Amino acid sequence: HHFWDFRGCTTGAGVTDSIAGDLVATPMNGPTCSADGIALDGNNDYLDIDDWEWGGATSFEVYVKYDTFNDWSTVFNFGSGAGSDNVYLRNVGTTSTIAWSVLQGSTYKGLDTSNFDSTTWTHVVVSSKDTTMKVFKNGLLAGTKADGQQPNFLTRTQHWLGRSAWSDDGYFDGTVGYIKVWHNKELTESEVTALDNAIPCVAGSFGSFYPDCVPCPVGTYSESSGSMVCTSCPDGKTHFASGSSSVSDCSHDSVHSWSFMGCSDGVPVVDETEGSTLKATAMNGATCSTEGMVFDGVNDWVDLDDWLWGGATSFEVYVRYNGFNDNSRVFDFGSGGSSGDDVYLYNGGTTSTIWWDVHQGSTRKWLSTSNFDSATWAHIILTVKGTSMKVYKNGALVHTKTDGWEPNVLTRTNHIIGNRYGGTRAFDGTIGYLKMWQGVELTASDVTSLYAPHNTAHHFWDFRGCTTGAGVTDGIAGDLVATPTNGPTCSDDGIALDGNDDYLDIDDWEWGGATSFEVYMKYDSFNTWSRVFDFGSGAGSDNVYLGNEGTTSTITWSVYKGSTGKYIVTSNFDSATWTHIVL
Repeated sequence: HHFWDFRGCTTGAGVTDSIAGDLVATPMNGPTCSADGIALDGNNDYLDIDDWEWGGATSFEVYVKYDTFNDWSTVFNFGSGAGSDNVYLRNVGTTSTIAWSVLQGSTYKGLDTSNFDSTTWTHVVVSSKDTTMKVFKNGLLAGTKADGQQPNFLTRTQHWLGRSAWSDDGYFDGTVGYIKVWHNKELTESEVTALDNAIPCVAGSFGSFYPDCVPCPVGTYSESSGSMVCTSCPDGKTHFASGSSSVSDCSHDSVHSWSFMGCSDGVPVVDETEGSTLKATAMNGATCSTEGMVFDGVNDWVDLDDWLWGGATSFEVYVRYNGFNDNSRVFDFGSGGSSGDDVYLYNGGTTSTIWWDVHQGSTRKWLSTSNFDSATWAHIILTVKGTSMKVYKNGALVHTKTDGWEPNVLTRTNHIIGNRYGGTRAFDGTIGYLKMWQGVELTASDVTSLYAPHNTAHHFWDFRGCTTGAGVTDGIAGDLVATPTNGPTCSDDGIALDGNDDYLDIDDWEWGGATSFEVYMKYDSFNTWSRVFDFGSGAGSDNVYLGNEGTTSTITWSVYKGSTGKYIVTSNFDSATWTHIVL
C-alpha cells in the first residue's frame, strides 16, 4: 500500500510514496542520497513521512545497511511521541539484535531475535496480526511471538525513519534502500521469500537479484537494466576490498578471518567472512587491546568454534612474541594432541625459530626456518598444496619443503589460538589477527599485497620533545624502553648527550638478519670513535654500530658476526648540523 524507494534519490529532495502517490518522506538535517539509498549519519539526520491513518494487521519490508549500532538506533518509529502507540524496528542496545515492537497506547509487546548484519545489506520483513508478531531476515523466518499485539487504528503524529520517539535513543547510522508497508495484510513465508528474491542488485555489484549480487570493482552501472556490467577478476580471484577501483585489487576469498585489534574483553570475535558465525572466545583471561589479543604465557588461550576443513590451505598471522616459552603455540588446530591431525605454528623449544607442523593422523611432516623477532611484530604466511609447504616472513619466502603434505579434510575438535590442547604450550605475546584460506595456495604476489600494510619500521624511539630523566618507549612495538643514564637532557630537538659519560640504554630483544636503521642526529664535536649507537654483547661480540672514524667526521658503519667485523667507511657527518643517515 505504500513504497518509499530511496535508491537514486536526490539529496535534499523529498521522496514520494510511489503507490499511494501523496505521502512524502522529507529529509531532515542533511541525509545524503546515492544509488544505494539514503545515508543517515547516526548523529541527527532522519526522514519525516507525512502522517496518515492506519492500524490493524500490518506488514513492513525494509532493506537496510547498518554501519554502526548506536544505542537503540531506529530504522523506523511510527507513533505519537514516546510510549504512545509506537510501532518500531531497531537494534537492541548497542548490539546487532533485531527488535520489533508494537505499543497499544503505552502497553508494549516486542520480539527480539536474530541480527542486522554490520556494514552489509539486510532484508527484513516484520508483521503483526492479532497476537502474532513475526520477523523475517533475508527471506527466512527468524522469530515468532505468539502473545504479541497488532497496532491500534489511528492517525499517528510521527512517522520517522532513522529517529526514535525516545530522546535518549541513538540515531540510525547507515543506509536505507527502501521501506514498504502493507495494511490489513500479514505476509506469508512464501510471499516474503518472493520479496527477498526480487531485490535487484544495487550499483557497485552485478547479478540479477539479491542474494546473488557480487561486488564489482570495475564497470558501468546501467540505469535501464538496474545492473552492473563488470570487468571480471583474473586467475580465479573473486574478492574485492571495500572501495576497490581496479582489477589489481582483486584477491582470493578469505575463508575465515578473526581480527583481535580493538576487540572488547568478554565479547567473542566473530569470523568476518560474510555468512559465517564462527566465534573466537577468550579463555582464562586473555585480554583485548588496540593491537590485538594479549596472552600472558601462563594458561590463557582463545577457543575457536570447530568446522570442516583440509586440503590445500593458507594461513596468515600477525604476531608479536614477548618471550619464547617452550614450543609455545601461535595456533594449534587438531583433535587432541599429536595423534589428532594437528596443524600448528610455534617457536622451536625456547628459541625464536619458526616451526610449522602438519599431521595426517599421528604422522608428522614439519619444517623449521628463520625466526620470530622478540618484542617485534612479525607477519607470517604459511601455504600448503600437494607436497609443497612454504613459509613467508614479512613478505619474503624464507623456506620451501617439497616433501610435505596437505592436512586431511575433517572437522577437528580443537581450534586453539595461543596455546595447545591441554594448555601446556602457552604463548607469551600479542596476536593481531588470524586469517585462513581453504582450497587456496597464496602466491608470492598475494603475500606481497597482504604484507604491504605492515611494510613499515618495526621500532621507533623518538626523542624530540622527551622529558629529561624519563625513559622513551618504542613507539611501534610499544614496550622496549630507552633509559637515559648519567644525565642526558631533553629538548624539542631531541636528547642531548654531553660527550662525557651519558648515554641511553635500550631494553634487549632478539633480532638479526636483513636490517635497516634510520637516525637523525647532530654532532657537536667528534670524540675518538664516538658511537651514535652500538648494539652488541660486549666488545667484539656481534656488535652492530654507527660512529665517526677516529676524531674525524667520517661515517663508520660496522657489523660483526661473533668477533669478525665487516665495515664501511664513507662520506661524513656534518659538524653542528643535522644529518639524516639510513644504513
